[in-house]
This record gives sequence, C-alpha cells and structure tokens, in this order.
Amino acid sequence: MNLEQELHTVFVSESERRAAPPVDLAGMMTRGKIRRRRRTTLRAGVAAAVVAVIGFGAFALVDGRNPSAPQPASNPSSSANTSPSTTNWTVYESKQYGFNIKHPPGWEVWQPAYRDWTLKDAGSEDRAGQETFMTPAGDLYVAVWSSPAKDTPETLEGVAAWVEQYCKLAGKSCSGLDRSVPLCNGTDCDPGLLVTVDGDFVEAFFTGGKHKGQMIGVEVGRPESAEPVAKYGGARRLLEGFLSGMGVCPARPDQSQPGCP
Repeated sequence: MNLEQELHTVFVSESERRAAPPVDLAGMMTRGKIRRRRRTTLRAGVAAAVVAVIGFGAFALVDGRNPSAPQPASNPSSSANTSPSTTNWTVYESKQYGFNIKHPPGWEVWQPAYRDWTLKDAGSEDRAGQETFMTPAGDLYVAVWSSPAKDTPETLEGVAAWVEQYCKLAGKSCSGLDRSVPLCNGTDCDPGLLVTVDGDFVEAFFTGGKHKGQMIGVEVGRPESAEPVAKYGGARRLLEGFLSGMGVCPARPDQSQPGCP
C-alpha cells in the first residue's frame, strides 16, 4: 500500500468513527440500575434466609410462600383422633384472649398479643394481635389469634366463607379450601377447618363453644416439607398438637361420638 492509499484509509476510518451514533449513556445507566436491583433483590433474599434462622426473620418465610406450588392431597380421616400427645407440653395463658394454649417444651413466647386481632391484620407483618411461639433455634414459629366473628354462622359453611375472606385479604392462595379437614371444637363439636394455604402451609380456624362470636386462627410458619417441622411429624401434625392443647381435633368421619377424646 502506497502513502496515498494509507492516507485515504485513515481518512475513511476517522470519518466513520465521527459518524457513529452517540453512546446511549442513559440506557446503560438504566440497564445498570436494573441489574443492580436484581443483585440487590438476590442479596436481600439471601439475607432474609439468614435472618430467619435467628428470630424475626422466620416471618419472612410467610411472605415468601409460593402460591403456584403443587397442593398435596389431603385425607380428612387419615389423622382423625391421632393428634400428637401434648402431655408434656407447656401451658400458656393468653392474657389478651383469656384462653390457654399449649406449646412444645423449650419453645418461647416470642411475642405475646397485646391487642385484639381483626381481619384488617390479615397479611400484615404486625404481630401485635397474635400469640407467637418460637423454637429455641428461631427456625419455626406458630401463631395463635382470635378475631371478632359474631356475624359468622357457626357452621362449616360459615367457617369456610370466613376463611375465604381471610385468604383474599391476606393475599394467600386457598385453592385447596374444598379439601379442608373438618375440625371438632370442644365437647359439642363446634365447627372448624384445617386448611392448606399457599401450596403446603397449614392453618386452622374454628369458632363456637367457649369461643362464641370469635374465630380462632392457628398458623404454622413453615411448610409441610420443611426440615424444622420434621421432628414433630410435619407441619400438620404440629398444628394438630396445638389444636389438641386447645380442645380441638379432626372430626370423626361418622360423628358417632361427638367431641374430642
């Protein structure tokens, strides 16, 4: 290549460079922010999982429920009258609600209720209206509360309608409501339901008897397959233990002998 050709090549390259479109700095910054937000979200998720092991972070697991998770089939009669023994469980008296709750030995009252719970609290992280019990390791909790329900019929249909409203307000998936386990509350077998929520979490709701005009809710903060509930036979068995300590059990299929054993 002679000198004239070299100069021509340099001139063309310089012209093309100057004619190139300007760099989209705003777009790069926007994309950078998106990537940072993704990284921040990931870091936040990891941090939440770590905090869950030491206390309040356990409640983050509620917010992280997966509504699309497959729902396990439930057999209403499979565990009837086989609630785990609670003879060595500790009795706790709720000063806010005036009834007793039994929890496994070694568990702590993470936060006692100091005001009444209402449906407005559904989905809230405010635990002021709940009696919350926590394992010593801080990796599992069970919450109990009472809500006004004087207009709710004391029937299974009435409880189901109340639970459906609760799920909507809490933003929870209760698509397994039609497969809920009927509960027997007290000697007169007042109605209640054990419900699968958000795929494989379990909660229970019951009314009537000494809780007339109230709806009692009990929530296990870990799913059925989680390791912390394994020692109790799973989340449902743990929930049934709490219910048993409150005089509630799965209803007998034939109802020939009303009331819990």
